[in-house]
Amino acid sequence: MIDLAQLPIFPCNLAKEPLSVHGFKSARSGAKWKHWPLVGFPTGAKSGIDVLDIDPSGRDWYDANFDALPTTLAHETQRGLHLLFKHGAGLRCSSNKIADGVDVRAAGSYVIAWCLEGLPVTDEPIAPWPEWLVIALVGGCSLQVGDDLDEELRLQTQRVHPPGPTLNLSRRTQQILRKVEQAKLHTRNKTLYWAACRFGEIMTEGRLRPKVAFHLLKSAAQICGLTADDGERAVVATILSGLRRGAA
Repeated sequence: MIDLAQLPIFPCNLAKEPLSVHGFKSARSGAKWKHWPLVGFPTGAKSGIDVLDIDPSGRDWYDANFDALPTTLAHETQRGLHLLFKHGAGLRCSSNKIADGVDVRAAGSYVIAWCLEGLPVTDEPIAPWPEWLVIALVGGCSLQVGDDLDEELRLQTQRVHPPGPTLNLSRRTQQILRKVEQAKLHTRNKTLYWAACRFGEIMTEGRLRPKVAFHLLKSAAQICGLTADDGERAVVATILSGLRRGAA
């Protein structure tokens, strides 16, 4: 069950519209919600939670992919189902991108806390997004790597004890990128993931911004031919996975 004492929340009316002046941007932890018509919470980095929103038309997709989805906290809604996942860096909202009736609520959106309305809950720990679904979500040019990625990885690096400072930062980053650029055919994806992990570690020192790391790695993947062969969405998923692993 989500902890409303820790979760940033805001009031909504019965039409699921925010009652606060600034909408979900007004969400705060510790708010008194007992007399609100409905309780909303922001998705994305602010709450640390993303939601896979499955409407009635998406039930066939859900049933077909049930075994491939991790066990996670799930709330039934008025019309369908919400699967809650730990926020994935760089993920944005989408509608029907995965399948008809399957939407993503991530950075820049919100959902209703239906668990407070007496609807059934599958009370499991919130799981990370499965990698295969991340690849489907961030495909092509639809991924926007912006402040949300910076904020997510900044929060992660605050939770770890930074290692000793990287000596000669410029030389070290160039060495890492060169390994990707010169990687052999059957080692390119593995090398890219390794490089992203190293960049994630450097980010814990506060000396490399996530957006900069992302674009440097993406450029190196293009130079070695990995993007042309595997596609941009696979490259993006590998980079984001490695950055998260290295930062955490």
